Amino acid sequence: MEHILVSTFPQKVSSALVAVVPTIIDLCVFLFLPFSPDCEKRCGALDIMFVIDSSESIGYTNFTLEKNFVVNVVSRLGSIAKDPKSQTGARVGVVQYSHEGTFEAIKLDDERIDSLSSFKEAVKRLEWIAGGTWTPSALQFAYNKLIKESRREKAQVFAVVITDGRYDPRDDDKNLGALCGRDVVVNTIGIGDMFDQPEQSETLVSIACNEPQRVQKMRLFSDLVAEEFIDKMEDVLCPDPQVVCPELPCQTDDRNPGSINPLIFRPMEEGVNINFPSTIHSIAQFLNSTRESRDPNMYTQLVATLAFTAEKAKFATGNERQEWMDLFIDTFKMVHSEIVGDPESVLGLC
Repeated sequence: MEHILVSTFPQKVSSALVAVVPTIIDLCVFLFLPFSPDCEKRCGALDIMFVIDSSESIGYTNFTLEKNFVVNVVSRLGSIAKDPKSQTGARVGVVQYSHEGTFEAIKLDDERIDSLSSFKEAVKRLEWIAGGTWTPSALQFAYNKLIKESRREKAQVFAVVITDGRYDPRDDDKNLGALCGRDVVVNTIGIGDMFDQPEQSETLVSIACNEPQRVQKMRLFSDLVAEEFIDKMEDVLCPDPQVVCPELPCQTDDRNPGSINPLIFRPMEEGVNINFPSTIHSIAQFLNSTRESRDPNMYTQLVATLAFTAEKAKFATGNERQEWMDLFIDTFKMVHSEIVGDPESVLGLC
């Protein structure tokens, strides 16, 4: 994106506006540190169980997509607890199922799984079974052998169940609800056209403990690894994340070598009521029109937009985060060009 500088705004800024403008150190701490590799996302204590279909009808390619989906979602949930008995962090298990007696599992309390990389390797080693489809029995197996035996006392327990079709009629359909009523949040993903049929859709709802809002339907297995769906599952499994960053100071400039430039706070004038756009589209339009008009009277709205886009950029995820970042940088350059000079040099301090 091309960023256009505007240099026609007034030199003097009222105390009301300066109170809203982030200082250099504010920008570093508030906005840029959350994107640093030193920062850590924390979702609280989570026990997550994936139950994935490994039957013949899936096919090798789609089974690989299932495994990629599991890894991609877990990669979004912060660090894996190294100690299976830890009361913080995420522990993740996987059950792959086909016909009776062929279930394979990565257990929640497997001490060899002590990092995201070791979990990825364990998932990679799962091989396509290519047999029948015993979904109800797999759900009972997941609860008895994994969740019941190794769930942590203070952890929130989630299950994500993936299936592509009808289960074997010899299986006991009473076990479709094997995870229900056990303090487990169950999310079901049905893949294929057959789930347009009411009776098959009811199966998905039964697995999800009669909570239809926790049922996802998709046509293709490739939809599992679409960025927007990974974003959605991240929000489902980690609805209230915390971003924890080390207390790293911004770099200093030549004006104050060897120490951080001090923060300066000025009081907000009373009675200031600032109206400004609040959506990505409307803010983009506002910035474009302001560039064209170069109207000094729009300065107040620009400053408010700067603070608003900074907050949005910090807490957004996926593609939306980048869109808010672009808007923030555009607004930042327009606002700061007359306050601190070249905004490119200011951004370089962080």
